[in-house]
Amino acid sequence: MKKILIISLLFFSAWQADAQSHRAGNLFATVGVGAGNYGYHLGPSRSGFGLPLTFNFDYGIHDYVSLGAYGGFLFRDNSVATGFGGRGSFHFWQLINDKVAGDLKGDIFDIYVSVYSGGEVSSFYTNRFRAGGILGGRWFFNPNIALTAEFGGPMAYFMAGVSFKLLD
Repeated sequence: MKKILIISLLFFSAWQADAQSHRAGNLFATVGVGAGNYGYHLGPSRSGFGLPLTFNFDYGIHDYVSLGAYGGFLFRDNSVATGFGGRGSFHFWQLINDKVAGDLKGDIFDIYVSVYSGGEVSSFYTNRFRAGGILGGRWFFNPNIALTAEFGGPMAYFMAGVSFKLLD
């Protein structure tokens, strides 16, 4: 029994070592909760806190590039804002991991920058266009499930969530 366990662990380690957290052909679905929103109310503050819920899909068109869509809702003061649009990401941690001699754990870490553009519809402000950038990261504690954090974004200053690899 002990030998079977050791062989299984070695097999799993070898299989995992060859994997990457992001590759061409991967499809990810991410859901998250945000903190800090901006510009959702007129007045002296123009920022504040509500409850932004976000989701996005990213499809890997290259080992270092993904394209996808985002959406989200911001709940604040008995009102709802809805955001939607497209995003593109450059997974630079994968590039660095492939090009350096050391092991940067590219099989479990994915650090990326994204650009997005889209619209927002709300009953408490004028509908508008939004564009910007995101710095994000994923930590795969399971080959198909990751904890995700993003700074910047269309619905919140910070988003924490979970990513699921739907296609590998």
